[in-house]
Amino acid sequence: MNFLRAVLLLVGTTLGAGIFALPYFFAQSGWLPSLIGIVLLTGLTVTVNLYYARIAIATPGNHQLGYYAQKYLGTKSRLLALFVLASTLTGAILIYTILGGSFLTIIFPAFSPLTGRLAFLILAFLALQGRLRRLSSVETILTIILIILAFSFPLLGFHHYHLNNLKMFGPHPLAFYGPLLFSLAGLTVIPEMKTLLHEDRRALIKASIIGTIIIALVNFIFSFTIWALVVPTNDVLTALQQAFPVLGFLAAIMGTLSCFTSFLGLTEVLQNLLQEIRLSPPQIHYLNFSIFAAGLFLPINFLGDILDLSGALGLGAINILVILIYQHLKKTRLSFWPMVAMFFFILGLAEPLRHLF
Repeated sequence: MNFLRAVLLLVGTTLGAGIFALPYFFAQSGWLPSLIGIVLLTGLTVTVNLYYARIAIATPGNHQLGYYAQKYLGTKSRLLALFVLASTLTGAILIYTILGGSFLTIIFPAFSPLTGRLAFLILAFLALQGRLRRLSSVETILTIILIILAFSFPLLGFHHYHLNNLKMFGPHPLAFYGPLLFSLAGLTVIPEMKTLLHEDRRALIKASIIGTIIIALVNFIFSFTIWALVVPTNDVLTALQQAFPVLGFLAAIMGTLSCFTSFLGLTEVLQNLLQEIRLSPPQIHYLNFSIFAAGLFLPINFLGDILDLSGALGLGAINILVILIYQHLKKTRLSFWPMVAMFFFILGLAEPLRHLF
């Protein structure tokens, strides 16, 4: 049972806002670059997750990336890791707040965008205060429902496909990179999975592989289904609801569940990170309030840029650090596959800069 809960912890925390942004970015890239990207980035994500799992098992206690960076690479690496990890988690929490509120306005049409975001934050706050987050049966059930909904979409929408929507190449072949990396990455919960699995190395590695493959399949199946149903835009769910109200309503429920489980998981990871750098409770509460306030009022048109930057820059840098820590732990030079992985992540750091120039 703990093994299943560990897999669902990884899946539930990782599947979030990215799944609803991917159809638009896949359309910008085209189906061929996107398909190659899914295979390649899934392989790279599995590799980095395995490295991180081995780092976590080899290091006593339950820690985050900053601790591992200091222990194996030094103080400067710790500061870099803390900055990148905190920035990426903050970006993810903002994304889930914005999208979670948008989904609630579809489920409850009387809600304004601000009311939807506020309702989402209140529900999340109550769950965190009530400790529903801590690997409870509630989270497990929500994640199972989310997976079922994602895999049911191809069947529900089968008779409405417009395969001519699926272009082989789009105007920006690498547009998928940052959002897809964001949608696959869940290594921040691996230390918690280690605790849940009682530090069983083989079980942790197996759970990491299975969980990442499920995440990749859900992202692929759901995103390509949406793409085949409607021409993706920045607000793909509104377009889906206007064309197919029932599917749009179901997608809004799925979106709320995915944002909710991810928000809870990453918020707790952020709290652990802030405690690890020894911030006082008042300072942590102030930072939380600032992030949640930004999530309430940040315009939705910033969503794509946050997703791209958090994925390509934030997670790219985190993955590079994990590879370096793992190689230091092994006390060997970079071997072929870690060098290949680092090469792709370093190249990926430049992709989102197209927004700035």
